[in-house]
Amino acid sequence: MKNPPRLLLLLLMVMLLQFTAFAQNGEIDREEEINNQLLKIQKEIDRLESKLKMISAPQRRAAINELIDGHRARMKKLEAELEEIYDALLQDTPFPEVKVSATPEVLPYVPEAITEEGAPLEGAVMENRKHFKFEIGGTVGLFAGATGMFGEIRLPLNYVLGPATSSLRLAGGLAQSEDESRRYAPVNVDGVLNFPPGWFTGVENYLGAGLNYVVLTSGRKEGTVGGEVFYGIEGEGFGGKLFGEMGWGVLRTGFTPSHKGTTIMFGYRREWEF
Repeated sequence: MKNPPRLLLLLLMVMLLQFTAFAQNGEIDREEEINNQLLKIQKEIDRLESKLKMISAPQRRAAINELIDGHRARMKKLEAELEEIYDALLQDTPFPEVKVSATPEVLPYVPEAITEEGAPLEGAVMENRKHFKFEIGGTVGLFAGATGMFGEIRLPLNYVLGPATSSLRLAGGLAQSEDESRRYAPVNVDGVLNFPPGWFTGVENYLGAGLNYVVLTSGRKEGTVGGEVFYGIEGEGFGGKLFGEMGWGVLRTGFTPSHKGTTIMFGYRREWEF
């Protein structure tokens, strides 16, 4: 090989170009992620502000205002990070010079001024917004040490505790004991506290606890009341939310030893409204 230094230099240039492209793609992906987070946080702020109009208790109003301030502070941090990404992209992107000449025939476009005439239309759009929201999904994994799969529905509640909003989860499904000797068909009712990113972890997370009732077990017999506690994390994915949770639970029949153990579940749910 006659010119190994030249080939080595060419190879290094190609690798540098690929690395730059990957870095820019990473910045674009992060830009999209930040924009999605900003939209979601703004949506949550709007929801809390609308709830604030219906609450008169000073303590609850103060708690909601504190939560709104926390969301706005996080939005400022994300906007600052987004501005840094834009600056980095602008430094790496050459812009062609565009010459615009205004003539009597073709004038520069000037946006029309927004007048009060548009207000009734905006009000009509707001009136048509859907108000009742809920989430439907499913989970698979270990529940109270038993292998199982469950369907669930989550309903938002008005209770606010510090930075956390609340929801009610109703679930039901099938589970099989660790030794495969017994099957359970429980129905669960859980209270959930939903924390914004930055509390416990950098993503959305929640704490929950509740009761379960074994509607039917092996031998077509009715069981009795058990319970569960759990912690979960969640994030956007596939048009909805992907989540995982872990905890501890107990399934009881009333006539056989209780089935106790670890809960490790993975699931997906999606928001619906009308």
